[in-house]
Amino acid sequence: MRKAKGISQEVLANEIEISRPSLVQIENGNRSIDVFEMKRIASSLGFSIDELLSAEKLEMNEPDIIYKNKSKANKKRNPAEKFNFEKFKNTFIYLLENTAGNPDLNEQILFSLMYLIEFNYYETYESQLSTIQFIKRLNLPKPEKIQQLISNLINEESIIRINTKTSLQKNISRLIPLQKSNLEILKASEKQIIDNIITIHASWSENKLASYIQKDIPCVSTKEGEIINFELAFYREAPYSVRSYNE
Repeated sequence: MRKAKGISQEVLANEIEISRPSLVQIENGNRSIDVFEMKRIASSLGFSIDELLSAEKLEMNEPDIIYKNKSKANKKRNPAEKFNFEKFKNTFIYLLENTAGNPDLNEQILFSLMYLIEFNYYETYESQLSTIQFIKRLNLPKPEKIQQLISNLINEESIIRINTKTSLQKNISRLIPLQKSNLEILKASEKQIIDNIITIHASWSENKLASYIQKDIPCVSTKEGEIINFELAFYREAPYSVRSYNE
């Protein structure tokens, strides 16, 4: 209904007096709605509450529906791309290579950096980078089947897991590359996204990085234990959004 009216999420959220992230969660079915909010939405969109409650998908009062959305949404995307082990492997090793100098970078920080890399790339280029999916675990995004993938890389002697100490003498587990990444598999745009994330976030502490990511819309809008939909990257706001959109 909102799209049919050509109303942006920001405008509707202001009219019904809630935040845009809250509206995003309502539209994604991840947040309940009370009767007062429903009444304000019905009033703003020009429909009765009865029509809102009885509406079927794609069934509208208006015969001609013109969806007005960001130009990026006009192209059909498939957020669940087929997993490519070689692409993941070389992306992962490239990340390890370029963070090897940080003695405090444990596996959890590494997974958080992977999340930012993947979702920044998807928001910018509308396709996945390493083809890996993320699941929300303990309120944080975790790469799907990551321990199995790490074991595969260890078994083929591409990486090694070692126990070491941080700069504050805290025991941690770290992954170290035993071979160089194949840069022919990585695009210049992919390396740039990875390098940007390393420059900005690789020095952050585990707690600071976790606190930051937990407030990112893709993580906020996903229920515990579910796959995080890459399309949620397009609902990000500052300071998370990395792409400029034309209304």
